[in-house]
Amino acid sequence: MKIKSLIIKNFRSIVDCHFDFNDLFVLVGENNNGKSNIIDAIEMLLSKNKVNNVFDFYNKENPIIIEINFCDLTQFEKDKISEYLDGDKFILRKEFLYKEKENGDPDSESKMYYIKGGETSSTKAPNIFAGEILPEFYKVPAVRDIKEEVKFISTTYFGKFLDLLFESDDYDFSNLDDLLEKISIELKRTDDDAPLIKGAKEIEEIMCEQFRNCSLNFKIDTPGRKDLISQIEIFSNDGCETPLSSKGQGVQRAFIFSILLLYAQKLNNKLKDKDGKDKKDIIIAIDEPEIYLHPQQQRIIYNLFKKLIGIEDEQIQIIYTTHSSFMINIEDYKYLGLVTKNSVAEGTKITQINEDIFSGGDKEEFKTSCHFDPERNEMFFADKIIFCEGDTEKYSLPLIFDKLGINLIDKKISIIECGSKSSIPLFLKILNKFNEKAKKFKYYVFYDNDGGSGSQEIDVLMDDIKHRFIFIDDFEQYFSLTPSRKNKPYNFRKQILLKNKDDFPSDIKNFIVDNF
Repeated sequence: MKIKSLIIKNFRSIVDCHFDFNDLFVLVGENNNGKSNIIDAIEMLLSKNKVNNVFDFYNKENPIIIEINFCDLTQFEKDKISEYLDGDKFILRKEFLYKEKENGDPDSESKMYYIKGGETSSTKAPNIFAGEILPEFYKVPAVRDIKEEVKFISTTYFGKFLDLLFESDDYDFSNLDDLLEKISIELKRTDDDAPLIKGAKEIEEIMCEQFRNCSLNFKIDTPGRKDLISQIEIFSNDGCETPLSSKGQGVQRAFIFSILLLYAQKLNNKLKDKDGKDKKDIIIAIDEPEIYLHPQQQRIIYNLFKKLIGIEDEQIQIIYTTHSSFMINIEDYKYLGLVTKNSVAEGTKITQINEDIFSGGDKEEFKTSCHFDPERNEMFFADKIIFCEGDTEKYSLPLIFDKLGINLIDKKISIIECGSKSSIPLFLKILNKFNEKAKKFKYYVFYDNDGGSGSQEIDVLMDDIKHRFIFIDDFEQYFSLTPSRKNKPYNFRKQILLKNKDDFPSDIKNFIVDNF
């Protein structure tokens, strides 16, 4: 059972939001746009969490509605809830109604429904919510105390992992069990020389001087495997062996990810081997997985997530929020959910692309253009985007903007070099497709009028032809730069650096000032 799509209404910043769910779903958007609210809403439906805050309601006069459409049900799941299925789908809705306690504190009442044949019916069927049908949901917040996470208790992923480990038949615990049995026999000795008996007698003699006929004895439960692991302390050795809690936050967060992902795999293995049950979906939700990780490690984590969702037998879906260009890939545009909140009245919305944009040669060319270049992913975080042909423009344009008094960073403007003029249309197709759903991206194109391929297609694809600027005949001639055969981007940048704004042609100055 996997999540196919969701509807969320009246929850915090979300007025009415419909979106599809992918095996890897990356929420990208500015702070305070509602990315975390989307994750929390999914958790509200898949858990027993209760709404207890008036601010969870966008409008407390209306119910919070969270509806999930599940697909890819296993045969075990279909047999278990066959009467609730709508064809091959299972549509589940949870509603929260606002109310107040007698003392005026906020409270809520939740109701569950299933939807079949377009009709909504109430249900409290225990077999749906007993934990064996709905996906397992695990959330890693942006900040988590490692000292609490590594405790062996049922509320931590580490505790759950160790619980599975010590119950697993994959490991031979026979020697350990034999030792524990011998320890148990020793602790339960009743002869006068037994340590616990002898100690109790010594205390008893003194107590009897104060309370007559007061006997004392010690009892101890038979120690088990779990009694041992409750004493575990985790050390990490990266050249210096120290407690994990003393390591950097990056190492600690990597440990949490590792435990969670391994636990998900082991749980599925356990379910598969138990009572003939099929594996079920596991949903992992992470707030900003890039926190405390350097860029290369972020890229490794992203590739790990892609690898996990590619293992069909594991049935893992991963959703996370991010502000890092290393945790997304323009090539994987289907995984992106662009989160916006244009106004309080409109609320949080998600824009996404589910269809293929490229085919044949264009698909391979786009893949080649994007591979190993996270800088190009910056466009999903920018307010305005400038597309240019190559490194010459990429390194020189910031200087031109700066000399005209325009700070690219302050204005949230990203300059994306596309490798060639012929590659620019590939990027425009992506943004145009997103803009069909919601007008999010404002982009501009700078290119040479040197007769190269791509010019005509760029003009056709531009959403506003006034947002293009053409260098006549090319960049170097337009700015009267001395030609250079070697280190062209560096040498042109040096020459631009020596110019002042009065040296620039008036048309480009007017274009930049008017648009930026």
